[in-house]
Amino acid sequence: MTRQLLGSLALALAISRCGSPTEPRKLYYPSLDVGCLPSGAAVRCTATLDITDVTNQATWLASGAAGQFSRPGLFVPFSRGEVALWARYEGFEAFKSQFLVDPNSPAQRLYWIAGRVTDATTGQAISGAEIRMLDGYAAGKVATTDAFGSYKIEPLLTGETFTIQAARNGYVSSTIRYRVDSPIGPPDGNSPFLDFKLQPGQAACAEPPRAAPSPAATTVIQRGSNSDPGPKFLPLFCVHAGRDAAHAGTPLVRSAGGRP
Repeated sequence: MTRQLLGSLALALAISRCGSPTEPRKLYYPSLDVGCLPSGAAVRCTATLDITDVTNQATWLASGAAGQFSRPGLFVPFSRGEVALWARYEGFEAFKSQFLVDPNSPAQRLYWIAGRVTDATTGQAISGAEIRMLDGYAAGKVATTDAFGSYKIEPLLTGETFTIQAARNGYVSSTIRYRVDSPIGPPDGNSPFLDFKLQPGQAACAEPPRAAPSPAATTVIQRGSNSDPGPKFLPLFCVHAGRDAAHAGTPLVRSAGGRP
């Protein structure tokens, strides 16, 4: 009896210290986080391991030859170019932050845009669709959707409004005016995720206009201040097979929402 009692007490003590035998152990993984912000032509970065500031102790790294870290966390450019900035500390390595730098201009954050292309009728992924940047810093860049309908294009300038188009044989192409905001703000800015829903059907489409459409053909979603209207709709004029000729030239408008 005494042995059973002692065994029960030992088991109860072990459970109280370690939790239930059937409860999975919660593992904790510390991470090194780097935050970088433009500071004039320079870029100022900080590094934290969990909640501890290790900016001065970290090793700072930069890709390319457009500049260098003059001191821990401060990158100074001496030529124009794209750079990736990151840090290492005690075996940890942070994610890279990309910037367009120029000693004579304020540094600008570079980011990416990604999303999925699906059939507007069935909701199924469309593989082999071509996503093309028509203007802006990333003009001419092209991506092709994979088996899941996913695409990604990088780098592009944050805060810049650009025109992007999705096209696939057997579908009406879709053209959108959009803007990707910096991942560190504004809080109500546009995310880097943009999906396309293509309507089935053949269409003979003119090249989308490069200039902004007329006010009568443009719908503006107000996001933020009045001086920052956010994403716009760009009409794409198509003639559809099987439709009445009277409808030829009817603008098809594709919209893009911002960050939910």
